Amino acid sequence: MLTDRQRLRIADLPEGYRVVGLDLGAFVVRNPNGQILLIQQHGHLTGVTTRRSLAAHHVKHAGRLGVGTATTHYTSVMD
Repeated sequence: MLTDRQRLRIADLPEGYRVVGLDLGAFVVRNPNGQILLIQQHGHLTGVTTRRSLAAHHVKHAGRLGVGTATTHYTSVMD
């Protein structure tokens, strides 16, 4: 579900930034240089520099969601 803050952040993205997916409530964005970023539910844009960072995002939210382990389809874009 898109929050109002996420909607505002997406509207303010610079030219060339593209939303490429959704990951546990955070929108996955790719900048023109290929870097992967997350738009958190509170609207903050955070960088994801490695697969480990995205995996940590999953672990952080897995308990809240009642999920034992978490995986993502978006890690392959960072290979």
